[in-house]
Amino acid sequence: MMHGIDVRTNRRRPLYAYLLLALCCLALPTPDESLRAQSNGTSRGNEGTGRVFAIIYGASSYSDDRIGALPCVSNDVKDITTYLLSHRPNPVDKSRLKIISDDKAEVFAFREAMGWIAKNARGGDTVFFYASAHGGLSTQYYGNPALLTYTSVPDYLDDNNSIDLFN
Repeated sequence: MMHGIDVRTNRRRPLYAYLLLALCCLALPTPDESLRAQSNGTSRGNEGTGRVFAIIYGASSYSDDRIGALPCVSNDVKDITTYLLSHRPNPVDKSRLKIISDDKAEVFAFREAMGWIAKNARGGDTVFFYASAHGGLSTQYYGNPALLTYTSVPDYLDDNNSIDLFN
């Protein structure tokens, strides 16, 4: 079994906890697949506008020196943003793209972006979430996978300093 390092305890953890988010993103249709399904009348759920919303989250550095920097995250954010804005035939409209990165990668900014999605997305729209950051296990929610934020404290990951992926 493959393992990753838990930043709180510096112990090995099964890699599935860290790959969960990547697998969730793989299950989402690409923007052109979603819009093609809408135009063919094969989309599931309510018929909507077929718009695509995206949140790009990237934390390359952390205020706590015990959490190592991830220098490639800024390239990840740039590359996925470029892809979404230029993907043909259906690029994502820039007004429906939120980027949360570096020292702005905080719980409040993430919750604000999720609220923006809840307010603006409708049935039939596609929501794409991409994250590039360290992961850990929440101490508040019995070891649920969590994304680290700029101000995360490795000894205690809670709602104030990490993004729990299940709550």
